[in-house]
Amino acid sequence: MRIGVLGTGRMGSVLAARFAVGNDVALYDADAASANAAAKSLGLKSSASLAEMEVDAVVLAVPDSAVASCMEKIRELKKNWQVFSVATNISREMLGKLAEGKLRSLNVKVIG
Repeated sequence: MRIGVLGTGRMGSVLAARFAVGNDVALYDADAASANAAAKSLGLKSSASLAEMEVDAVVLAVPDSAVASCMEKIRELKKNWQVFSVATNISREMLGKLAEGKLRSLNVKVIG
């Protein structure tokens, strides 16, 4: 599976490393230097923009406050992506509203 991980902080980097086993993973971060550094350290590729990502699914490993803007950008791209959010304080209902019926999305809680 081709997976895009949005956000290359602690959670994004951990998830990207796990997903990279058996999957094609690309990283994106609003801070391109962070995305490039994480990609280099994990042996993955980074994308300069969301639009250029050729993936089947994206994982939002971004702060709660960034989820709405990420969902808006993804909706604007009109890609047929599965969207998984790992944001701690974003409920399933909130994510559904942000998807506006245009994105298939799932809220996932990671423990440990």
